[in-house]
Amino acid sequence: MFIFLGTMVLLIGFLDKDMSFTILGVGVFLFSGLLIVRGELHEIRLVLEKKLNNTPEQTVENKSADPKPLWNR
Repeated sequence: MFIFLGTMVLLIGFLDKDMSFTILGVGVFLFSGLLIVRGELHEIRLVLEKKLNNTPEQTVENKSADPKPLWNR
């Protein structure tokens, strides 16, 4: 959706020779790229958690199960 919006704003900016629309279109493209990268990183994190069989809840429980610092073991 954001890529389509960015394309339309860039097209208006180039056709009207208006720099503000062009800059806005580039900003929308960058924002959509940020959302895509963020979603991909989240998917990679989920896959790695499944492969390691280590959910965030388990890591919290494991940390709280042994309250002693490493140097006192």
